[in-house]
Amino acid sequence: MIAFLQIQRFYVRTLGLEDHPDPVIVTKDKAVLDLNIAAEQRRVNAEMSTRDAKASLMGGVFRQWEPECYSCAQHAWLDLAVDFSDVVEPDEQHSAWVDLSIHPDPIATYRAMLEAIPYSKGGLSPTKWLSKLAAKRNDAALDAVFDPQAFLHGIPIHQIEPITFEQAAKLEFLGYTTCGKALDIPLDVLHRQFGGHAVTIWNALRGQVNQAVQAIYPEKSAADRIYFANPVEDMAVVENTLLKLANQLASRLLGNDLFGATMKLTLEFEDQDPTIAERTFTKPLHDRRSLYFASKRLYDSLNNEQPVAAIRISLPELHHKVHHQESFDQLELREKLQRADTAIRCVRKSYGDASIKIAGDIQVPRRQLVLKEWRNATGWN
Repeated sequence: MIAFLQIQRFYVRTLGLEDHPDPVIVTKDKAVLDLNIAAEQRRVNAEMSTRDAKASLMGGVFRQWEPECYSCAQHAWLDLAVDFSDVVEPDEQHSAWVDLSIHPDPIATYRAMLEAIPYSKGGLSPTKWLSKLAAKRNDAALDAVFDPQAFLHGIPIHQIEPITFEQAAKLEFLGYTTCGKALDIPLDVLHRQFGGHAVTIWNALRGQVNQAVQAIYPEKSAADRIYFANPVEDMAVVENTLLKLANQLASRLLGNDLFGATMKLTLEFEDQDPTIAERTFTKPLHDRRSLYFASKRLYDSLNNEQPVAAIRISLPELHHKVHHQESFDQLELREKLQRADTAIRCVRKSYGDASIKIAGDIQVPRRQLVLKEWRNATGWN
């Protein structure tokens, strides 16, 4: 399951203007991004253009969106979301997708997350675009989870994100103005009208277009966790879980040429607060072996005797590997000769003296030298 979270009045609250007596509007790209209570009472909404909002208010305070003003507040609420999932993808500064797929009970986790993050509202569904639509339409009953087709039935076709503007316009021209009406279109008819896009439209009308949430936040970090169906005490199971987590993190680090030195291990329990161990290691953590042994050392340091409900490993400070390639021309002549001599001795020691020869030691027959000089002098081959 994928949750889409939004923080209500995020921008005006961050500016401290939520309860300002005058209407306050935050604008972005010539449209209303956020507004305070006074502006809402004057019938302004977040779907208006800036021009229409100014015409409706005949005054008020208009602030242009500046991302740096809200970055600290954005990190503050996203950090709360990270407590529930390691796969968080920001949308705008006030919204983000959170992947809850690994949780045994994603619906309960979703509700707990809404309670933990102040002023949040959201939507939940199996897909990104549908969860965002559910949040926009205040799907408190979770119809997008239990019956996506019923949830989409009355929604205008142009609000279905996987369907492009041109495709929606064509469907509306043909009389299919809502998802419920378009559901009756046979797949072969969609193929004739839309070609290779027919399957995407078919799935979108049923809420089935799959989109993966990207683990973008926090930046320069990596984390993963595994939940158990039942709390475990068996050390063999714990070690196997640590190895699996190490494998998953190693593939991500090696694929992006990253490494870390600090690791945090979190053990979650059913009836008590999590236990955390953190350490900075002298050697880089980047492959399966180093990640596994680091996590095992942290686990042993906790001396845990309680059944574990979940294990989480995080690497909060990642760096890109720096690859150095020395230029041979930048070395001093003596260092060049020393390196070459060392390499030659190693080869000869392994394969014999005749395995490698220095060009200056090769004896060229006198006849070949004379012919070479003659060719250079006459130009004949």
